[in-house]
Amino acid sequence: MVAKKEQTTGQPKAPVPEPSSSEPPAGAATGEKSDEPDPQGKQSSEGGTTAKRKTWVRKSPVDHILEQVAKQEKRVADLKAELAKEENALNTMREATRLLGGS
Repeated sequence: MVAKKEQTTGQPKAPVPEPSSSEPPAGAATGEKSDEPDPQGKQSSEGGTTAKRKTWVRKSPVDHILEQVAKQEKRVADLKAELAKEENALNTMREATRLLGGS
């Protein structure tokens, strides 16, 4: 039979900590409550839910399209404002170039 050879790093091994008491840790398995709040949707002791949620209302296809149109209009308006700002900067640079004797 061949003995297994363990790799050594030259450093002493750290002792493995042993549990100081035979009591299990506090938690859900022991039935003890923690100080954490109840997760959303669970019943509270008063009988109601802990968080109120807005009811979901299905949108009609027309409402969905109108919402997309409004979002796209906002994007276009933002891009137009940014374009106007960039064009103003370009005109300022062209004016500076003209004053400095450039072409």
